[in-house]
Amino acid sequence: MNGFLIIGESISNRKTYDKLLQYCKDYRRVRALDDLKRVFEVNKYDVCVLFENKKSDDAKKLFRYIIDKDKQQKILVIQEKVNNCFFDYNCEYCNLDHNVVTINDQYCMENIITILENFQFNSCQNLIKNNISTYLATNPFFKGLNKEVISNIAQISALKHYKKGEIVLYEGDKSDYFYFLANGNLQSYITKPDGTQIVLRDISSPSFVLESDIIEDTPFRSSIKSISSSLVVIIQKNEFQILMEQNVALSNIVLSSMKEDILSLKEMIYKNMVLNTSQRVAAEILENPKLLQYKNKFDISNDLNMAPGTLSRVLKSFKEEKILDRKSYLIDKEKLIGKLLE
Repeated sequence: MNGFLIIGESISNRKTYDKLLQYCKDYRRVRALDDLKRVFEVNKYDVCVLFENKKSDDAKKLFRYIIDKDKQQKILVIQEKVNNCFFDYNCEYCNLDHNVVTINDQYCMENIITILENFQFNSCQNLIKNNISTYLATNPFFKGLNKEVISNIAQISALKHYKKGEIVLYEGDKSDYFYFLANGNLQSYITKPDGTQIVLRDISSPSFVLESDIIEDTPFRSSIKSISSSLVVIIQKNEFQILMEQNVALSNIVLSSMKEDILSLKEMIYKNMVLNTSQRVAAEILENPKLLQYKNKFDISNDLNMAPGTLSRVLKSFKEEKILDRKSYLIDKEKLIGKLLE
């Protein structure tokens, strides 16, 4: 495999497009159908990223050429404005026979990175918006559920879109609904009496949100906000709990999600109570080596619950010790592990 094939370019958001190129690092760019034919004939790619806009060749022709050559090729379609489905919204056919994800949220970088890193767990926004039942049936998160259970969940569900920065749930509130993150990224945080926010963890799709508090009917232990354009499936609580009681597989899915939530909380407590600042930064980079290529330092320092100046000093020392290069790419993993073990 040869990394990423970038087809076309972003017209409306050049900054994010450049960040995408920095993230991909190992990539090839083409703009026209002839160029695509030339490179696709001789190479295979992990993911093809297709930008659909007025300046590129007919996007449908580019898309169809890739599908005809390899129907299982992973393709991320990024649309500029319109909601245009290349399969005419035949969602079940597309999801069962192809590896296509379409997003149209103005190139939110967190969404794109999440999809590229966990392609098999993400779904096309057209699918989520138009057919919740098919989305649930084709998402690996719900593997093992029969069609009847999927249909019953869809009947008691609704979809809500959250913009970046919008609050989904407030600390201290209760809810009569379950929340399932279908696409995008959320952040769990608590607010201290002085107004300072402490980040508990970032939540990537697909995932339930604060399900332990909802099941136990206790006030939310944290607030949840959207840190990218996000789509959330909202499920009626009482009806969903009845389905859980009737179906072991569904209960196990929710219990597994609860365990992940508890483990993430324990990890956060460990990082903040035991690790020093250098160790926390090292752990974050080891977990996500390309973090510094697409996320700004202010957001990273906020996630790590440290001052931006402190983060800058740690990164400067990592560069001086040749752990990172001058563009903040990881160049010595062994030294970074050593920092974590100090």
